[in-house]
Amino acid sequence: MVAYENKGFRFLPKSLILFTLKIFDRLSLFLVQLKIHPNYVSLAGLLAGLLVGLFYGLHYPVWALVFLLVSGMMDILDGKVATNGNRKTRFGAIFDSSLDRYSEFAMYLGLGFYFRHHWILWVLALAFLGSTMVSYTKARAEGLGFQCQLGIMQRAERLVLLI
Repeated sequence: MVAYENKGFRFLPKSLILFTLKIFDRLSLFLVQLKIHPNYVSLAGLLAGLLVGLFYGLHYPVWALVFLLVSGMMDILDGKVATNGNRKTRFGAIFDSSLDRYSEFAMYLGLGFYFRHHWILWVLALAFLGSTMVSYTKARAEGLGFQCQLGIMQRAERLVLLI
């Protein structure tokens, strides 16, 4: 059940998004059959995100990249497992979003440590600010009753940018 609705500009091509969603839809159905709770998938994503930051900080960028991909996969899978397993809850949505912010912070912190003596540290600081503001603006707009379906830099695009 691949659903994709483009309500704004995306950096990634639609065909790539649809192909990826199809693969993750099948994988999520497998996890549902195994009775894996979506919050466990979210926690696995957090662990992967923390490892990204750790490996960047320890100057192991290849391992950081591996866990960055795992973190991105878990971010896609947790929502799909919740949807396909009929386990979508408001708590789960908040839990997932909160863990995603911690994960992103760890990634940027590790990158900041990696580039601590380089001018690119300032670019990372601006990227972290932008990443945080995307999430905050969406949450604030929805809290005020606006529909905020899609922005310029969704988490998938931000992960690609980190790679």
